[in-house]
Amino acid sequence: MSTFLGNDIKRNITFGVLGLLVIILIVFLIYHFTKKSSSTCPTTPSCPSCPSCPAIPSCPSCPSGPSGDVPPNGPTNNVNLKLIREWNGTDLIPQNNKGWTYFESPTWLAGDHASAGWENEPTHSMVNYVDGLLGGNFKDSTSTQLKIDVVPTLTPNDLKSTINSVRLSTVQSFDNGLFIIDLDQIPHGQWFWPAFWLLGETLSPDHWAMSGEIDIIEGGWFDYNNPLSSINTTSLHTNDINGKSCNGDWKYPDGSTPICSAGDASKKYCGEGGKYICPFDGCAFQFPNNYTNSFGKGLLPGSMFALHLSTDGSVKLWFFTPNKKPILGDIVDLSDKTIWPTENPSDNSFLYQSISTSCTNNFKNMKLIINTVIGGDAFDRSGRASNPTFNEAYSSAQQAISDKTSQWIINSIKIYQ
Repeated sequence: MSTFLGNDIKRNITFGVLGLLVIILIVFLIYHFTKKSSSTCPTTPSCPSCPSCPAIPSCPSCPSGPSGDVPPNGPTNNVNLKLIREWNGTDLIPQNNKGWTYFESPTWLAGDHASAGWENEPTHSMVNYVDGLLGGNFKDSTSTQLKIDVVPTLTPNDLKSTINSVRLSTVQSFDNGLFIIDLDQIPHGQWFWPAFWLLGETLSPDHWAMSGEIDIIEGGWFDYNNPLSSINTTSLHTNDINGKSCNGDWKYPDGSTPICSAGDASKKYCGEGGKYICPFDGCAFQFPNNYTNSFGKGLLPGSMFALHLSTDGSVKLWFFTPNKKPILGDIVDLSDKTIWPTENPSDNSFLYQSISTSCTNNFKNMKLIINTVIGGDAFDRSGRASNPTFNEAYSSAQQAISDKTSQWIINSIKIYQ
């Protein structure tokens, strides 16, 4: 009897184990198929969720590269925007692999489009773009503040002096978004021409403006002692599309239009195949004369510039002094006029500028760029300072370094979509 009892116990244990295994298998299958059927791309993709998308046939793949892989043009209602990228201080140094890269000289710069001796600088200035970390251009930078300087050097091998500068660009491209920079200083000095801007893909010299250009911060082409050298200029450059120029759609808040130049009619090399006149000036909005706190020596530490490129191609620009700038969270509501005003004050504490345009697809594949040059194409034009010789540019760089005015001092850059 004990033998039979032992056998019964063994059979019960065996059936129990098998039953447990069956239950585990059923639970696993239910979980697997439930998860698979519910795996869809998020409505507004973000960094953590994006790597799962390529495995789902109906979902777009994330862009490659060290940018954090944020989809470049997530859905936006142009009002409530979500923070998708943020860089503070040394996050902007390309070696930190957080979405920025150094300018690489395109092959088309050789020949007629290269300035004598400075073949990696497309604006024909007197600087030479280098790896800023190796070149010492980021000296004294911290995790909360990036300092980008020019470095005049003497090359031992051929005794040829250079002015080493840096041009940084985002790895990722954008068709729309809210682009914000918080900074303490914009480089300034005689013949200094710094810029913080958006540029569409340029495959060759006759493709410039094919995808548009928006200069958020730019200036320096006036004589250094001219009050205008402390006033920012925001510009828009576009390519003519089917004979239609987008430049003329720019409207000031009072409804008037700025002067929009079509460039030199004798120099057609814009647009595919070089068929169009280059909009050298495009439509430039120089801040009002009382905004001598918006550029150069007049900029207050902690100032902020914000540019919203909408999905409909329109552009809005805000400039805030430190005491007026908004406190930014993960969500921005552009409809809140107490934070994002649409009427300008009587003082110069902030500035709003709206640019209406019907050129929906003119701005695309835009990358953020930060750079500093000395001299170049912006000079030797009506009302502007003459272009310097290299020796003059070199001396100006040394003077600005001595005066501690040669650096970008950037606290943060943010992008919302």
